[in-house]
Amino acid sequence: MSDILRVAIHESGHCAGALAMGERVALVTIVPSAGMLGHVLPAALPPGVRVAGPAVELTALERGRCVAGAAFVSACGEAAEQMIFGDALLGHGDRHDVADDAADVLDLLKIEPGVWARALHEAAERFVHDAHEQIEVLAVGLVRERTVTGARALEIVGGRPPAPDLRAVHGAIEFFAARRARARAAT
Repeated sequence: MSDILRVAIHESGHCAGALAMGERVALVTIVPSAGMLGHVLPAALPPGVRVAGPAVELTALERGRCVAGAAFVSACGEAAEQMIFGDALLGHGDRHDVADDAADVLDLLKIEPGVWARALHEAAERFVHDAHEQIEVLAVGLVRERTVTGARALEIVGGRPPAPDLRAVHGAIEFFAARRARARAAT
């Protein structure tokens, strides 16, 4: 298979993961730029739109869950590539992103990355397996169109992929966060 299809599969994995997590996607492209072979650009809030209500203070556990969600989306590109091609050649930058996210969880909750990273990669692999038809259809659309908006990506795949099962990831984070809280309370 061609390199362009590999990039399309990889970026389609990211996009499907982001859409399944409920994220808004501005565009997905397989046009190389800024040292990347392709990328998914998250949508920002439209100009003038503000989130209603007071600023919300997230607990360390809630922030850890958010970071784990971002790491999940990063892991979906490599998981898609692995599923289709049997190997993952393009995930170097993604692995750095996941490592950065893991460091954030370590800083927030003092949870070693190995504790939840395996659950994260397994969740990405399960999700990609379940959503492989949508990922493949989007990849074909990307090969044909090179760049698509988030709305067009949803149109190509026929709607949002099913939500991923991140219970094991969240469970690992919650377990060790609770253990840490108990240890603090005991001292």
